[in-house]
Amino acid sequence: MTRRKKKPVASRHRGPLPAIILARLVNSISFYFSNFHEETKSRELYKIFGACRKVKDVFIPMKRNKDGKRFGFVRFSDEGNGEELLLKLKQLRLDSSKLNVNLSRFE
Repeated sequence: MTRRKKKPVASRHRGPLPAIILARLVNSISFYFSNFHEETKSRELYKIFGACRKVKDVFIPMKRNKDGKRFGFVRFSDEGNGEELLLKLKQLRLDSSKLNVNLSRFE
């Protein structure tokens, strides 16, 4: 009995994006963040970032950065000045550590 090979799963969406995804991407601004504890959940970060502006999404991938630490992305509704928001975000602390926050390279 021979096993059939599984077909590879497409890693990227092909064709036009569904309207629900497009609606989330339009009028939003994304930031990369790092320097938080291993045990930190996305819900905790959602609350912390929510103090600055309305949060659309917080995502922490399973991957690690080049230093082997966790990182994530936060997406805000794009209401107002992004530079002003970045200055607020750079002041955020989680317990005793200061979060590293930068504008994400890709949307």
